[in-house]
Amino acid sequence: MKSGNVKPKIYVWRTRGSDREAVFKFCEKTWSWGDYISKVWDKWLKEKNGRAFVATINEVPVGISHLSIDKPHEVWLSGARTDPNYRRMGIATAITKKCLEYAKRKTAKVARLVTGSDNIAAQTVAQKLGFKPIAEFVEMTTENITDENSKKLRWAEETETEALWDYIQTSETYRKAAGLYTRP
Repeated sequence: MKSGNVKPKIYVWRTRGSDREAVFKFCEKTWSWGDYISKVWDKWLKEKNGRAFVATINEVPVGISHLSIDKPHEVWLSGARTDPNYRRMGIATAITKKCLEYAKRKTAKVARLVTGSDNIAAQTVAQKLGFKPIAEFVEMTTENITDENSKKLRWAEETETEALWDYIQTSETYRKAAGLYTRP
């Protein structure tokens, strides 16, 4: 825990099964509904094209982050969490540096991450480590579709693919997202 101006030594290593309980505990209140870390934990530990790292102080897990190698030479960072009792101590910076070192060893040339526009702490760490904002994800919803309106809806025909793609590429949403999309 925080104690005066003395910064404790932070160690970062590959996540182990024995880190599970401590990590789940500090992640349980990430959002009002909880967190997704417990749902991806086992997958992260087994991944061939990814790695999860844990940061510890006095051998107690206090932070976690994950990276996946989705394309040759490109990694995505995700799941960065710091125990609320240990924030502002350099944990996120230490663990992100470890992720980037690993990515470099795997010949990654590009590293990406997504964070909320209101997550100033994450943005500060990312900028300190050389990340630059390139896109803003815009949450899109449709208007309420009534039964009457839904009768007019249809799947696009294969012959309409090019026109639809042209429409998407010229949309304001595509511009704001710098051509990046997420999957549900």
